[in-house]
Amino acid sequence: MLNMKAAKLKRNSGLTMNCIILDDDPTAQNLLADYIEHVPYLTLIEKCSTAFDAYDILHNHKIDVVFLDTQLPGISGIDFIKSLDDRPMTIFTTVFKEYALEAFNLSAIDYLLKPISFDRFLRATNKAYEYYSLKSLKYKAANKVKEVNSSSEFILVKADYKTIKINLSDILYVEGLKDYVKIFTVGSEKPIITLNSLKRMQENLPADRFVRVHKSFIISLNHIKVINKTQVVIGKNYIPIGESYKDIFINEMENKRLLL
Repeated sequence: MLNMKAAKLKRNSGLTMNCIILDDDPTAQNLLADYIEHVPYLTLIEKCSTAFDAYDILHNHKIDVVFLDTQLPGISGIDFIKSLDDRPMTIFTTVFKEYALEAFNLSAIDYLLKPISFDRFLRATNKAYEYYSLKSLKYKAANKVKEVNSSSEFILVKADYKTIKINLSDILYVEGLKDYVKIFTVGSEKPIITLNSLKRMQENLPADRFVRVHKSFIISLNHIKVINKTQVVIGKNYIPIGESYKDIFINEMENKRLLL
């Protein structure tokens, strides 16, 4: 039985977080799964024993939180998180104290030492839920601003210690590079490099004119010259089409009646 007296559940505002457990110990998996079942704002998508299983789930589902052991078959939990381009919120669950500093340097939500009580587990998930709720509110507010400014024909980005105006019609494609993006424009030999994420850039570009075709590339539909099975040609540049983006890209082209 769980100690529900000590535990304080956050009021569920309708938001839920998808989560996975990544731990090769079945006992630890089952305990965490039981805890998750008692938290209304958590939805367990899968229990994973290896990093390869987790990569597959992360690729095919929207995962908000991962409960992660530091020691896994073939890879450490720390290295697993470092390998992800788009990291979910992370709550470490481990018997080892020595990785705590490195975990928090990776912006982990919490670091739980086994054996984990439900009360301690809940405090960690409440922190994740507060962060997720705040992020959702900011996202909704940004969308409202975006709707108001949807007719804007330009974006403003900070680069080289100044703010640069870029006309949407001039953007050929955008390439993600870790914490930066490179914006390639018509008539310019060098890209504009700005501190940003490709995900955020995609959210701020009109979906009827720009589409993501690869984990590292967003392209302008207006500047496509050729499409083949694995690439899109824009100007003199060959942009790869990611396997996981191919069907979505083709469907979007058909829905926009650009592919006949």
